[in-house]
Amino acid sequence: MIRLLLHRLTTRVMALVALETILIVAAVGVAAYVRLGEAGWQIVLSENGPLKMLLVAFVSQACLYYADLYNLRLVSDRRELFIRIMQALGLAAFILATLYFWFPRLIIGRGVFMVAAVLVVALVIGWRVVFEWVSRRVRPRERLLLVGTNAPAVALAREMFERRYDLGVEIVGFVDADPSRVGASVITRG
Repeated sequence: MIRLLLHRLTTRVMALVALETILIVAAVGVAAYVRLGEAGWQIVLSENGPLKMLLVAFVSQACLYYADLYNLRLVSDRRELFIRIMQALGLAAFILATLYFWFPRLIIGRGVFMVAAVLVVALVIGWRVVFEWVSRRVRPRERLLLVGTNAPAVALAREMFERRYDLGVEIVGFVDADPSRVGASVITRG
């Protein structure tokens, strides 16, 4: 299971997860300050505040993961992205509310949960839109060398070329056992 999870991790996904963690933790901290004022900072800095904020981030990101929001190939439509984020964060809110009911010591402060929920939804959706915009404009980073020049390899290359920004790949060439194919054009315009 862990090997499968690590296999799917790319630099783009790790950057997405890391910055989302920072945004979620920051949203909880800001929510504590907005709701409780200066006392919110005291609660966040003491009383296991960092662990409580990381719990919110962990639950939120686990729900985002199970909604396939870290599979960048599946989520290319903004409406689909918005619906999946709302479903995942709604589930995260339910899980956190259940945890807070059974373990009241996990609560950061009264009313912080609702303010944090609104901030997390806004920040995660905003961050995902910015991330998508930036990743479309940044040159693909993962370079691929395809083996074979038969029809299925060429079809795969065409599809990958069309979705190169979504996939974050750049096709650098083909390898074929036939020496006469060296330098020959594999993909014809048609």
